[in-house]
Amino acid sequence: MDLDFTDDQSALRDTLRMFFEKESSTAAVRAAEPLGFDAALWRKVVDLGLAAIAVPEHLGGGGAGFVELAIAAECLGQSLAPVPLIEAAVANDLVASLSDGGSSLPGGGSSSPVAGCPPGVPHRTRRRGRASGDPGPAPGDGRPRAAGAGGRGGRSRGRPAG
Repeated sequence: MDLDFTDDQSALRDTLRMFFEKESSTAAVRAAEPLGFDAALWRKVVDLGLAAIAVPEHLGGGGAGFVELAIAAECLGQSLAPVPLIEAAVANDLVASLSDGGSSLPGGGSSSPVAGCPPGVPHRTRRRGRASGDPGPAPGDGRPRAAGAGGRGGRSRGRPAG
């Protein structure tokens, strides 16, 4: 198994290192410290296509993969660039998955509505907090209950029996 970067990936890494060394100097990072964000640098990062690098080309992204995104994140991290690359990349992948019917994240695009959850494995839904096909919580199942909601003979927590 060859785990070396391809020539294109090495070129991307070299290009991004030079870009971030130039654009995210120590002075630029310190100037962005009050907000933790540099809008001018972010515009340049977006113009390079890094925020959508892992989104498929047919959806307007870069068509690369998560290895290339990881390379970009490593270069960004080395320079402490104050931009939300990972957050934007994940959001863009989510939007792409909703418009294309499948995420490029591992486990996405499957029949499972939860990215990373293998098909057939029960998952929690936001609507009721129940697993798919689950009729609901059983008494004494260990799920948290509101204070005074059963478990102590109907008494509120903290009150001595009396």
